[in-house]
Amino acid sequence: MLAAVPNLRQELSRAGVGASEIAAACGISRYRSRFGLWLEKTGRRPPFAGNVHTRLGQLCEPHARQLYATATGYDVEIPPASVFHPEVKWARCTPDGIVLPHDRKHGMQIKCVGYFVGRRFKYEIPIEYEAQVQWEMFVMGWDRIDLAVLVGSDELAWERFVLGDITDPAAVFNASMLEIYTIARSEAAIASLLTKATEFVAMVDEDRQPAIDDSDECAAWLRDKVRPSKVEIDGASVAPLADEFRDAHQREKGATRALKLAKNRVLDAMTAAGANRITTPDGPIDLRIDRNGKVSLHAPKAWGNPEEH
Repeated sequence: MLAAVPNLRQELSRAGVGASEIAAACGISRYRSRFGLWLEKTGRRPPFAGNVHTRLGQLCEPHARQLYATATGYDVEIPPASVFHPEVKWARCTPDGIVLPHDRKHGMQIKCVGYFVGRRFKYEIPIEYEAQVQWEMFVMGWDRIDLAVLVGSDELAWERFVLGDITDPAAVFNASMLEIYTIARSEAAIASLLTKATEFVAMVDEDRQPAIDDSDECAAWLRDKVRPSKVEIDGASVAPLADEFRDAHQREKGATRALKLAKNRVLDAMTAAGANRITTPDGPIDLRIDRNGKVSLHAPKAWGNPEEH
């Protein structure tokens, strides 16, 4: 783990808070924690290098942008670099497209998702995307952004495409569709984001640690700080923390048992029916067998935990 280096910290701080980072900076992202972003911005861990979802975006964005231009009749310009707010110098964004002419004050943002995630957009825009587009409108001075969502026909097809198992893009693109959602500028939302992001930037500039949270990044950072010792703390001095740990531990044990029981019942129903998938309103529950014969049950991503059970 890297130690904080003042010059490096200042350099990263000057890079600002981008639209893809704003939800994490404000502590409202379900996928990146404020603590983790602070570790990145202070040079204590490498910057986010992307994942399967960002890779999918890179592969699909040109196609989605062309579909958007065709559907709307707009000319779309791709900005060559990040844009910074004229007054809030650390606020930046890199829009996926600027609708021409510039005086329209109109941009577009692209998202590529699977079928079941795409269905949820019809009644709920994920808070991370809402924050992202509001931040872009703040930085760019726009009044609206069209969220162009390329929806695939199957979650697994997207993954196979990213991993290279499907090498013909047409096989994926022909089974996808574009949905467009127009989001208007909200001064109240922007003001809230700006307040929380300003707090975060101050933490970075002052090398002041955010509040401890439940993220894996925070846990890894704390474990890295542990040094061998034989020092004992009087339990009375941290009684509330110990009580919180005890109560959470007991709840987790109960929840773990309930999860195992539910999983076994689902597996029993699937094997009895000879099925490998259960369709739910939130997405599929998948039964998968890898090349080594390992069986795993995958819950819908909409449930907030895409990992296997």
